[in-house]
Amino acid sequence: MGRRLACALLLTTAGARERFSPCPNSCSGHGLCDAWHVCHCADTYQGADCSQRTCPYGPAWADHPEQITGDGVGHQPAECSRRGNCDRLGGTCVCGVGFEGAACERRACGPLLCTGRGVCRSLKDRALRRDLGDSRSSLSHFHSADPPFSAPVQTYNAWDATMMHGCDCDTGFWGPNCEFVECPRGDDPYTSGSRVVQQMLVCMGDGGSVALSFRGATTRPLAWDSSSATVRAALLELPTLRGGAGDEAFGDQREMLPRPLNAQLTGRAVSVLYDNAATTLCAASGVTAIIQFNQDFGDIPLLVPDATELTHSSIIISPSLAVALKQTSDKEDAVCSNRGLCDPLSGRCACDGEFWGSSDGYGMRGSRGDCGVAVNLASITGCPGDIPCNGHGVCDEETFACGCEEGWRAADCSERTCPYGPAWYAYPTATDVAHVTREECSGMGTCDRTLGVCFCQDGFSGAACDVLACPGETAPCSGHGQCLTMQQLAQANGFTYRSTPDDPYTWDADAVRGCRCDEGYRGYDCSLRFCPFGDDPLTTAVVDSKECSGRGLCDEMTGTCVCMEGFGSSDGKGKKGTIQDCGYKLPLSAPVI
Repeated sequence: MGRRLACALLLTTAGARERFSPCPNSCSGHGLCDAWHVCHCADTYQGADCSQRTCPYGPAWADHPEQITGDGVGHQPAECSRRGNCDRLGGTCVCGVGFEGAACERRACGPLLCTGRGVCRSLKDRALRRDLGDSRSSLSHFHSADPPFSAPVQTYNAWDATMMHGCDCDTGFWGPNCEFVECPRGDDPYTSGSRVVQQMLVCMGDGGSVALSFRGATTRPLAWDSSSATVRAALLELPTLRGGAGDEAFGDQREMLPRPLNAQLTGRAVSVLYDNAATTLCAASGVTAIIQFNQDFGDIPLLVPDATELTHSSIIISPSLAVALKQTSDKEDAVCSNRGLCDPLSGRCACDGEFWGSSDGYGMRGSRGDCGVAVNLASITGCPGDIPCNGHGVCDEETFACGCEEGWRAADCSERTCPYGPAWYAYPTATDVAHVTREECSGMGTCDRTLGVCFCQDGFSGAACDVLACPGETAPCSGHGQCLTMQQLAQANGFTYRSTPDDPYTWDADAVRGCRCDEGYRGYDCSLRFCPFGDDPLTTAVVDSKECSGRGLCDEMTGTCVCMEGFGSSDGKGKKGTIQDCGYKLPLSAPVI
């Protein structure tokens, strides 16, 4: 009788342990345990015992094919934006080189990458900050409580609007990281152009003040009755106005000014003339002023008017300030005036001192540093180079200017050009269209002028740096997957990403690439492994397929399951076997009596 009771108690105890045993690790305090001893994890947690963290989601840079669920669909939410792997212990994304953000959702840049000469901004933000005078022939501002011209030139809200970041360089600097200095620009002294830009201002008001902005710099407030001399003095204070001095400021040609935008300013840089013998900038009936830019050649932006503080004595007339283009310039705005070589590291023009020197912009010696004056006209008898144009161009015998062959550039055709591609980081040319303008190395690389080869920024590849490359430390997709374009990724799931060639929202069909991992591999770069899948041995009413059978945690580096206590390898059918899937429930050990 006693032995039967002991056996009955043993069986009852074992049955109770099997039926009422808690979930693995009590779901680590991050989930609820159901009747089948399955953990249902809280948000941001996962795993059989809810001990692993999930990471932030962001729009995928390149989708997994299964995420593409229709034609034109792309960049769906994905963990770490498919540009990083998740640290399951901390729930943080470990981003690939060249990407940053909580979800790796931004192209990386910052004060260090912008060399302290620019600001890291998104495409969307940069578009909103574009100079309002760019690409416009007229602007008008009426007195209003609202800021002048709150509407940008163009807006950009395509999929990469807040993801693609770049260095928005300060005036006078350029390059992917703002690492280069602009060289002086000027008029080729052998060409006949003499016309400069004129802009017309019409100001209607007889009280308060106005302001003018040029290339982002704004004048001090100008009283409505300011004289032309006062307006000119205020414009000359702007650091964005290109200055130019004549013979009185001419110095040693070897000391070319590296920053012509901040050169010494004389009265020659700009002139202001009021029409009809007016003596004030504004009047109740209106005053027209002509602003002539004597040192800024080529296409330049309009002055941006601000009439917020302007008033009018009549209650029926709204005070206003308008600007319009009156005359374009036919003088070149060429680097080193097409007569010298630019050193982009120093921003200085290397002029051939025997023939060319620094000009005043009008064929005389000056301080522009632009190689725009012939030092000894009689001695110029041919084109530059040890042989004319260094054998890479055709010499114009009248102007002694080189017409370089394709693939070559500079005044003497001594420098190589690099391939051009659609710019990754450019101002939009229309609403939501920002990748039409073509730039050397697509604006994401620097050109080796000796080799004519682009050296691309991290994360980009291609002859013109025109491809957002597939990730992988040693090989694309870590050697465990296919590197496919967005178009190919969509086709892999039976869809078409871009069916209309001019669709601005699928511009990246061939430019952005991502990984389609081989069987058994996963991760944005195919560097992680899947673990064996199997049927959960405790959910007997349901046949399912879970990684590690829902009774273990996957070591993604090795692709092996770390089973929870009480579970081991199965035969794939719930019995003991050699498949390391945690799909076999180990027998309960008899308690010690």
